Order: sequence, then C-alpha cells, then structure tokens
Amino acid sequence: MKKVSVWELTSGDIVAKPIHSANGNVLLREGKQLTDELIQRLRNRNIKTVYIHDKTPVHAAKPAVDEQKEHISGERSAFPYHSPEQKMMRALTQFLDSCHVKGLAADAFFEGKFRIYFRHMIYDLVSSPFLLEQLTALYKLDLFLFQHSLQVAVSAAVVGMAQEFDFGQLRELTIGALCFDIGMTRLPEQLVRKTEPLTEAERDELEKHTIYGYQILCSHKDIPQSAALCALQHHERYDGTGYPYRAKQSGIHPYAQIVALCDVFNALVSPRHYRDAYTLSEAVEFLYGAGNKYFDVSLIKLFLKHICVYPVESKVLLSNGKVGVVTFADHETVHRPVVKVIREPDGSVVHSPYEIDLKQNVDVVIVNTLE
Repeated sequence: MKKVSVWELTSGDIVAKPIHSANGNVLLREGKQLTDELIQRLRNRNIKTVYIHDKTPVHAAKPAVDEQKEHISGERSAFPYHSPEQKMMRALTQFLDSCHVKGLAADAFFEGKFRIYFRHMIYDLVSSPFLLEQLTALYKLDLFLFQHSLQVAVSAAVVGMAQEFDFGQLRELTIGALCFDIGMTRLPEQLVRKTEPLTEAERDELEKHTIYGYQILCSHKDIPQSAALCALQHHERYDGTGYPYRAKQSGIHPYAQIVALCDVFNALVSPRHYRDAYTLSEAVEFLYGAGNKYFDVSLIKLFLKHICVYPVESKVLLSNGKVGVVTFADHETVHRPVVKVIREPDGSVVHSPYEIDLKQNVDVVIVNTLE
C-alpha cells in the first residue's frame, strides 16, 4: 500500500483505503478499481491524495501515458501513416517527450505533478475529433504556430496549477491555450507566412484572427465559453490598449489573461524574422516593465515564481564573459540567480569555483544558456 497524489493515479489502480468527501461521505470503498472517469471525479472534488495497493510486477506494467498513446493510435488507425493527422500526432508526442515540458516548473515536486497532469490532459483532449481537427489544421498551416501553441499551453497549465485550479478549470484553460491562435487558419496563408512589414490593411485583417478563433470554438457545443474567450481576448491588454475590443482589467477573462502573458513570454524568447530572440533575462525584464500595463502585476509575479527561468545546475554565459552553473534562484528574482563560476572569460578552468550573486551584482546579467 502507498499514498499517492491524485495526479499520479492511473486507470487500473486499486483503492487501498476508503476515500471520503469533505463532509465524511464515502466516495470509493477499499478494493475499488479506478477508471479514468473515477479519477477525474476525484480531481473534480479536489481530493488531494489516495491510498492504493502496490502493483504486483508479474509483467512489466506499461505507463498510463503509453497506454493512452496506443489507445489514441488505435483510434486514428483509419488515417494513413503520412496523413496530416498522424504527422500532427507524431509532432505532438515528440514535443511532450522533449525538454520543453521538462524543467519548466520551478519546484521539483510541483514539476513532477505537472508533467503527469499535462501529458494525461493533452492525450485526453486530442481524443476529441473536433480538437484533433483544429490542431491538425494549425499544424498544416504553420509548424511554428503549432509548436508555439503547445508551448503556451504548457506555460498556462503551470500557472493554472499554481493557482490551484480544479481539474475542470485546468481542462478549460488548456483547451483555450491550445487553440488560442486557431483563428489564423481562417486567414490567407500568404498573410500568415509573410515576413515583410505588413500594410495597414494586412494588419487589420491579421487582427481578425481573434474573432475568427472565437467563432470556430463557439461553433462546437463541447467547447466551453471560457476557452473560446482565450482566442478572442489573448491580444487584449490590462490597460485597455489591446484588440479587438479594447477590453481591460476584469473585462478580460482570467484564462485569457494567463494565455496572453504566456503567449508574449514565449514569443519574446523565440526568434522572429525581424529580430533575434530575447534572452530569458531580457524577457523577464520586459514582463516586470509590463506590470499593470499589459498584464496584471500579480499574475506576472505568479508566473515568474513558478516558471523555471534558469533551473539549478543549468550552465550559463554571463555578460562579463564568464561561464557558470546556477546554484540557487530566488523566486522573487528568478532572472538573477546565484551562479558558480567555472570558466574565466579567456576560457581557463576555475580550479576553485566561486559564486556571484546576480541580485547583488546588477551590472552582470545572463546572456545565454549553454548545453
């Protein structure tokens, strides 16, 4: 018998102790075998931990996520191997297996919990024919837009879990974050892919993707309004300077505010045809400067507290030419961690490594991360 987080449960687990509701009623009795539906009900009721029996290793058990992959693969067997749907699913799986999901959350325990949740959630969502169709359309239109939407969904889900959203809220937020740019699929492909400066007419047309996205998501009865609002409002700004309706503050849905912040941060740290990618430090500085202007300052602080900008043990290049390893990061100043210097600017190895606290040495910043 072992005690596990409700986020670690998988279909087939056997309840080892009765599970009670907040008012003491028995929800599930000892010996009950859990299903995906029962697990979701426990999460919706905000059950935190469950006692389950240890699994007998007669045969090596397949991870739940792998079972989901096979289940989804079986459902999609009607699609040819090289169909857009199969290509999108392979790109999605590759993304989930990549470093984009690892090392994202600042707290190690939180990250472990998050990774279990996020993979389960994504595979659950793409079992919907409608969402599969929308993500495939985005993948076909532009691989960068597709990958950007996945990265925004990861960041938004971290923020949602940090805010202790229940399972239903996290599901709605994740749908909104995955599909916030889906309106781009209604625009002319040459406009979406254009690298030259846009004309005023082209910019006006491009901004309509927020309305188109909202219409697409509202057209399906199973997509919640809150998720559709992420498409409509992700370019609105806290001070009312955004588009399409210049909504501000509480007039912007909380999910849309989260998606907007994650959209901007991930866009900043990615290269564009007209600029290089911001360094992580530059992106963090931008967010600090955008407090209560573009975004609610309390949301920025929460985001930076839980998104791991420079994980401990990551190797970084400093603006003074020195190379070091991050040894500590304060949640309040995540872009200015403590760095142990291991190489001098001339490339020589430091035999007695020493630390630089970037919070105290404000004239030195991290300019790049190294492998």
